[in-house]
Amino acid sequence: MSDSFDSSESLAQPAPGAASASSLPVEIPLSALSDEAASAVLESYVLREGTDYGVEYTLEMKVSRLRKQIEAKKAHLIYDPTSETISFLTANEWRKWRQ
Repeated sequence: MSDSFDSSESLAQPAPGAASASSLPVEIPLSALSDEAASAVLESYVLREGTDYGVEYTLEMKVSRLRKQIEAKKAHLIYDPTSETISFLTANEWRKWRQ
């Protein structure tokens, strides 16, 4: 598994002048979630992301890697109220989206 984070999710882009502050995606720190909820969110993403690394990695290894990327600010947990979904974005993707 590489150190880079691969995000296949995209956030709904607000129409110019139409988005209110309450409809914009927001970053959710893992520390805002209980340990159980944070683990469930990470596991859910890892199970649906479907990346083939060419080698078998356990669920625990993938979750641990994602958690470390979030802690290092290389990936961000994002909630999109428009679609009512969560996504993970790389730091660059999140920075570009906010501009």
